[in-house]
Amino acid sequence: MGPLPRGGRARFILGLLVITALSLMTLDGRGAGPVGMVRGAAMSVLSPFRSAAEWAFSPVSGVWNGVFGYDDLEAENAELRRELAELEGAELREASARAELESLLRDLEIDFGNDIERVTARVVAGPATAFEATVTIDKGSDHGIAEGMAVVTAAGLVGRVESVSANESIVVLLDDPRMHVSVRIVSNQALGMVEGRGADQLPELAVSGDVELAVGDILHTSGLARTLFPPGVPVGRVVSVPDETEPVDPDEGEGEVDEDDVTATTTGGVSVLEGLDAVTTIRVAVEPSARLDRLHFLTVLLWEPSS
Repeated sequence: MGPLPRGGRARFILGLLVITALSLMTLDGRGAGPVGMVRGAAMSVLSPFRSAAEWAFSPVSGVWNGVFGYDDLEAENAELRRELAELEGAELREASARAELESLLRDLEIDFGNDIERVTARVVAGPATAFEATVTIDKGSDHGIAEGMAVVTAAGLVGRVESVSANESIVVLLDDPRMHVSVRIVSNQALGMVEGRGADQLPELAVSGDVELAVGDILHTSGLARTLFPPGVPVGRVVSVPDETEPVDPDEGEGEVDEDDVTATTTGGVSVLEGLDAVTTIRVAVEPSARLDRLHFLTVLLWEPSS
Protein backbone atom coordinates (compact mmCIF):
# COMPACT_ATOMS: atom_id res chain seq x y z
CA MET A 1 0.00 0.00 0.00
CA GLY A 2 1.40 3.37 -1.04
CA PRO A 3 1.87 6.32 1.29
CA LEU A 4 -1.31 8.15 2.36
CA PRO A 5 -1.97 11.60 0.95
CA ARG A 6 -1.22 14.56 3.31
CA GLY A 7 -4.91 15.15 4.17
CA GLY A 8 -5.57 11.43 4.63
CA ARG A 9 -2.56 11.07 6.92
CA ALA A 10 -3.84 13.83 9.18
CA ARG A 11 -7.27 12.23 9.43
CA PHE A 12 -5.67 8.87 10.15
CA ILE A 13 -3.55 10.33 12.96
CA LEU A 14 -6.56 12.16 14.44
CA GLY A 15 -8.64 8.98 14.35
CA LEU A 16 -5.83 7.03 15.97
CA LEU A 17 -5.56 9.62 18.75
CA VAL A 18 -9.31 9.54 19.39
CA ILE A 19 -9.30 5.70 19.59
CA THR A 20 -6.30 5.83 21.91
CA ALA A 21 -7.99 8.39 24.16
CA LEU A 22 -11.16 6.30 24.38
CA SER A 23 -9.14 3.21 25.20
CA LEU A 24 -7.26 5.05 27.93
CA MET A 25 -10.47 6.42 29.43
CA THR A 26 -11.90 2.88 29.49
CA LEU A 27 -8.83 1.51 31.19
CA ASP A 28 -8.72 4.39 33.65
CA GLY A 29 -12.38 3.79 34.52
CA ARG A 30 -11.47 0.21 35.37
CA GLY A 31 -8.80 1.38 37.79
CA ALA A 32 -5.72 1.11 35.57
CA GLY A 33 -3.64 3.71 37.41
CA PRO A 34 -0.48 3.67 35.19
CA VAL A 35 -2.42 5.06 32.29
CA GLY A 36 -2.90 8.46 34.02
CA MET A 37 0.18 9.99 32.51
CA VAL A 38 -0.68 8.72 29.03
CA ARG A 39 -4.25 10.09 29.40
CA GLY A 40 -2.92 13.53 30.34
CA ALA A 41 -0.71 13.59 27.28
CA ALA A 42 -3.60 12.61 25.03
CA MET A 43 -5.87 15.30 26.50
CA SER A 44 -3.15 17.88 25.89
CA VAL A 45 -2.96 16.83 22.26
CA LEU A 46 -6.77 16.97 21.83
CA SER A 47 -7.18 20.25 23.73
CA PRO A 48 -6.75 22.55 20.68
CA PHE A 49 -9.42 20.60 18.79
CA ARG A 50 -11.84 20.81 21.75
CA SER A 51 -11.28 24.58 22.12
CA ALA A 52 -11.91 25.08 18.40
CA ALA A 53 -15.17 23.16 18.62
CA GLU A 54 -16.33 25.15 21.63
CA TRP A 55 -15.49 28.42 19.84
CA ALA A 56 -17.39 27.33 16.72
CA PHE A 57 -20.54 26.29 18.58
CA SER A 58 -20.58 29.02 21.31
CA PRO A 59 -22.68 31.52 19.24
CA VAL A 60 -25.27 28.85 18.58
CA SER A 61 -25.35 27.96 22.27
CA GLY A 62 -25.74 31.63 23.22
CA VAL A 63 -28.64 32.12 20.82
CA TRP A 64 -30.27 28.91 22.08
CA ASN A 65 -29.99 30.03 25.71
CA GLY A 66 -31.16 33.53 24.83
CA VAL A 67 -34.28 32.26 23.06
CA PHE A 68 -35.33 29.78 25.71
CA GLY A 69 -34.21 31.98 28.69
CA TYR A 70 -35.99 35.15 27.50
CA ASP A 71 -39.09 34.63 29.64
CA ASP A 72 -37.00 34.06 32.75
CA LEU A 73 -35.01 37.23 32.02
CA GLU A 74 -38.19 39.28 31.55
CA ALA A 75 -39.62 37.95 34.81
CA GLU A 76 -36.42 38.82 36.64
CA ASN A 77 -36.40 42.35 35.18
CA ALA A 78 -40.05 42.83 36.13
CA GLU A 79 -39.30 41.76 39.69
CA LEU A 80 -36.35 44.17 39.87
CA ARG A 81 -38.51 47.01 38.55
CA ARG A 82 -41.20 46.20 41.11
CA GLU A 83 -38.68 46.21 43.96
CA LEU A 84 -37.23 49.54 42.72
CA ALA A 85 -40.72 51.07 42.55
CA GLU A 86 -41.44 49.89 46.11
CA LEU A 87 -38.21 51.47 47.35
CA GLU A 88 -38.93 54.74 45.57
CA GLY A 89 -42.51 54.72 46.89
CA ALA A 90 -41.33 54.10 50.44
CA GLU A 91 -38.82 56.95 50.12
CA LEU A 92 -41.53 59.33 48.86
CA ARG A 93 -43.90 58.28 51.64
CA GLU A 94 -41.19 58.86 54.22
CA ALA A 95 -40.42 62.31 52.81
CA SER A 96 -44.13 63.18 52.76
CA ALA A 97 -44.61 61.99 56.34
CA ARG A 98 -41.57 64.00 57.45
CA ALA A 99 -42.87 67.16 55.78
CA GLU A 100 -46.32 66.62 57.30
CA LEU A 101 -44.86 66.16 60.76
CA GLU A 102 -42.77 69.32 60.41
CA SER A 103 -45.88 71.24 59.29
CA LEU A 104 -47.86 69.89 62.24
CA LEU A 105 -45.14 70.86 64.72
CA ARG A 106 -44.96 74.38 63.28
CA ASP A 107 -48.72 74.83 63.43
CA LEU A 108 -48.86 73.58 67.03
CA GLU A 109 -46.31 76.06 68.38
CA ILE A 110 -49.03 78.47 69.52
CA ASP A 111 -47.90 81.02 72.10
CA PHE A 112 -51.26 82.76 72.60
CA GLY A 113 -54.48 81.65 74.25
CA ASN A 114 -52.60 79.13 76.37
CA ASP A 115 -55.45 78.93 78.86
CA ILE A 116 -57.98 78.00 76.17
CA GLU A 117 -58.81 74.38 75.39
CA ARG A 118 -58.10 73.51 71.77
CA VAL A 119 -58.55 70.85 69.10
CA THR A 120 -56.12 70.24 66.23
CA ALA A 121 -57.58 69.17 62.89
CA ARG A 122 -56.38 68.41 59.38
CA VAL A 123 -57.56 70.36 56.33
CA VAL A 124 -59.31 67.86 54.06
CA ALA A 125 -60.93 70.09 51.43
CA GLY A 126 -60.85 73.57 49.97
CA PRO A 127 -63.73 75.84 49.00
CA ALA A 128 -66.72 74.34 47.21
CA THR A 129 -66.85 77.27 44.76
CA ALA A 130 -64.52 79.98 43.51
CA PHE A 131 -66.67 82.63 45.16
CA GLU A 132 -65.89 81.73 48.77
CA ALA A 133 -62.78 81.40 50.91
CA THR A 134 -63.34 78.33 53.05
CA VAL A 135 -61.68 75.06 54.02
CA THR A 136 -63.06 71.86 55.54
CA ILE A 137 -61.39 70.21 58.56
CA ASP A 138 -61.76 66.64 59.82
CA LYS A 139 -63.09 67.46 63.32
CA GLY A 140 -66.58 68.49 64.34
CA SER A 141 -69.13 68.59 67.13
CA ASP A 142 -68.03 65.18 68.43
CA HIS A 143 -64.74 66.89 69.33
CA GLY A 144 -66.30 69.91 71.05
CA ILE A 145 -66.28 72.28 68.06
CA ALA A 146 -69.15 74.72 67.69
CA GLU A 147 -70.13 77.40 65.17
CA GLY A 148 -68.33 80.73 65.56
CA MET A 149 -65.20 79.37 67.25
CA ALA A 150 -61.86 80.90 66.28
CA VAL A 151 -59.52 78.89 64.05
CA VAL A 152 -55.79 79.59 64.17
CA THR A 153 -52.29 78.40 63.35
CA ALA A 154 -49.14 79.24 65.27
CA ALA A 155 -48.87 82.39 63.11
CA GLY A 156 -52.28 83.77 64.01
CA LEU A 157 -55.94 83.93 63.10
CA VAL A 158 -57.13 81.90 60.12
CA GLY A 159 -60.88 82.36 60.39
CA ARG A 160 -63.92 81.09 62.24
CA VAL A 161 -66.06 77.96 62.20
CA GLU A 162 -69.08 78.53 59.97
CA SER A 163 -70.87 75.17 60.12
CA VAL A 164 -70.36 71.91 62.00
CA SER A 165 -71.28 68.25 61.57
CA ALA A 166 -70.31 65.35 63.80
CA ASN A 167 -66.84 64.84 62.29
CA GLU A 168 -66.28 67.80 59.98
CA SER A 169 -66.39 71.58 60.11
CA ILE A 170 -66.31 74.32 57.49
CA VAL A 171 -64.02 77.25 58.29
CA VAL A 172 -64.51 80.71 56.78
CA LEU A 173 -61.09 82.26 56.15
CA LEU A 174 -60.02 85.75 57.12
CA ASP A 175 -60.08 87.05 53.55
CA ASP A 176 -63.69 85.98 52.93
CA PRO A 177 -66.06 89.00 52.60
CA ARG A 178 -68.21 87.51 55.38
CA MET A 179 -65.40 87.93 57.89
CA HIS A 180 -65.35 90.94 60.25
CA VAL A 181 -62.89 90.88 63.16
CA SER A 182 -62.65 93.45 65.94
CA VAL A 183 -58.97 94.31 66.46
CA ARG A 184 -56.63 96.50 68.45
CA ILE A 185 -53.61 98.22 66.99
CA VAL A 186 -50.82 97.05 69.29
CA SER A 187 -48.80 100.27 69.03
CA ASN A 188 -51.55 102.61 70.27
CA GLN A 189 -54.38 100.29 71.41
CA ALA A 190 -56.83 101.96 69.04
CA LEU A 191 -59.79 99.86 67.90
CA GLY A 192 -60.64 98.93 64.34
CA MET A 193 -62.34 96.31 62.22
CA VAL A 194 -60.60 93.94 59.80
CA GLU A 195 -62.86 92.89 56.94
CA GLY A 196 -62.32 90.30 54.21
CA ARG A 197 -62.53 91.36 50.58
CA GLY A 198 -62.20 88.08 48.70
CA ALA A 199 -59.61 85.36 48.13
CA ASP A 200 -57.59 87.42 45.62
CA GLN A 201 -57.43 90.57 47.73
CA LEU A 202 -55.91 91.55 51.05
CA PRO A 203 -58.29 92.19 53.96
CA GLU A 204 -58.79 95.79 54.99
CA LEU A 205 -58.58 97.56 58.33
CA ALA A 206 -61.29 100.16 58.92
CA VAL A 207 -60.38 102.74 61.58
CA SER A 208 -61.38 106.20 62.61
CA GLY A 209 -59.70 108.90 60.58
CA ASP A 210 -57.96 110.39 63.62
CA VAL A 211 -56.05 107.15 64.41
CA GLU A 212 -52.34 107.28 63.66
CA LEU A 213 -51.26 104.40 61.44
CA ALA A 214 -47.89 103.27 60.13
CA VAL A 215 -46.81 100.52 57.79
CA GLY A 216 -45.96 97.47 59.91
CA ASP A 217 -48.47 98.16 62.70
CA ILE A 218 -49.47 94.84 64.30
CA LEU A 219 -53.12 93.94 64.81
CA HIS A 220 -54.48 91.57 67.48
CA THR A 221 -58.03 90.54 68.25
CA SER A 222 -59.57 92.99 70.69
CA GLY A 223 -61.41 90.50 72.90
CA LEU A 224 -64.13 93.03 73.64
CA ALA A 225 -67.32 91.82 75.25
CA ARG A 226 -69.57 89.66 73.10
CA THR A 227 -67.06 89.39 70.25
CA LEU A 228 -66.44 85.98 68.67
CA PHE A 229 -62.67 85.91 69.10
CA PRO A 230 -60.60 85.69 72.29
CA PRO A 231 -58.18 88.57 72.97
CA GLY A 232 -54.57 88.72 71.85
CA VAL A 233 -54.72 86.52 68.73
CA PRO A 234 -52.44 87.92 65.97
CA VAL A 235 -54.49 88.97 62.95
CA GLY A 236 -52.07 90.75 60.63
CA ARG A 237 -50.03 93.86 59.95
CA VAL A 238 -50.69 97.08 58.09
CA VAL A 239 -49.00 97.13 54.69
CA SER A 240 -50.18 100.49 53.40
CA VAL A 241 -51.36 103.82 54.79
CA PRO A 242 -53.24 106.62 53.04
CA ASP A 243 -51.39 109.64 51.75
CA GLU A 244 -51.86 112.48 54.25
CA THR A 245 -52.46 114.90 51.37
CA GLU A 246 -55.42 112.86 50.11
CA PRO A 247 -58.75 114.11 51.43
CA VAL A 248 -61.07 111.62 53.06
CA ASP A 249 -64.21 111.03 51.02
CA PRO A 250 -67.16 111.16 53.44
CA ASP A 251 -69.42 109.33 50.97
CA GLU A 252 -66.90 106.47 50.66
CA GLY A 253 -66.55 106.01 54.39
CA GLU A 254 -70.21 106.35 55.21
CA GLY A 255 -72.02 103.06 54.97
CA GLU A 256 -68.91 100.91 54.64
CA VAL A 257 -68.61 100.50 58.39
CA ASP A 258 -72.10 100.28 59.78
CA GLU A 259 -71.81 99.68 63.51
CA ASP A 260 -75.23 98.17 64.05
CA ASP A 261 -75.05 95.89 60.99
CA VAL A 262 -71.46 94.68 61.44
CA THR A 263 -71.58 94.01 65.15
CA ALA A 264 -75.04 92.49 65.16
CA THR A 265 -74.32 89.98 62.39
CA THR A 266 -70.66 89.14 62.90
CA THR A 267 -69.58 89.86 66.45
CA GLY A 268 -72.75 89.63 68.49
CA GLY A 269 -72.21 92.99 70.18
CA VAL A 270 -72.59 96.71 69.58
CA SER A 271 -69.56 97.85 71.55
CA VAL A 272 -66.93 96.80 69.00
CA LEU A 273 -66.88 100.04 67.04
CA GLU A 274 -67.95 102.30 69.86
CA GLY A 275 -66.75 105.83 69.19
CA LEU A 276 -65.91 105.13 65.54
CA ASP A 277 -67.20 107.93 63.34
CA ALA A 278 -68.24 106.42 60.01
CA VAL A 279 -67.88 109.77 58.24
CA THR A 280 -64.13 109.92 58.92
CA THR A 281 -63.37 106.22 58.55
CA ILE A 282 -60.26 105.29 56.58
CA ARG A 283 -59.30 101.87 55.19
CA VAL A 284 -55.85 100.33 54.79
CA ALA A 285 -54.65 96.97 53.47
CA VAL A 286 -53.70 94.27 55.96
CA GLU A 287 -51.45 91.27 55.39
CA PRO A 288 -52.78 88.30 57.42
CA SER A 289 -50.38 86.82 59.97
CA ALA A 290 -51.27 83.28 58.86
CA ARG A 291 -50.56 81.98 55.35
CA LEU A 292 -54.09 81.37 54.15
CA ASP A 293 -52.87 79.68 50.97
CA ARG A 294 -50.83 77.05 52.83
CA LEU A 295 -53.09 75.45 55.40
CA HIS A 296 -52.44 71.86 56.44
CA PHE A 297 -53.26 71.61 60.15
CA LEU A 298 -55.50 74.04 62.00
CA THR A 299 -56.27 74.56 65.66
CA VAL A 300 -59.78 75.37 66.83
CA LEU A 301 -59.91 77.37 70.05
CA LEU A 302 -62.81 75.96 72.09
CA TRP A 303 -63.73 79.41 73.30
CA GLU A 304 -67.15 81.04 73.25
CA PRO A 305 -67.90 84.67 74.15
CA SER A 306 -69.45 85.34 77.51
CA SER A 307 -73.12 86.20 77.35
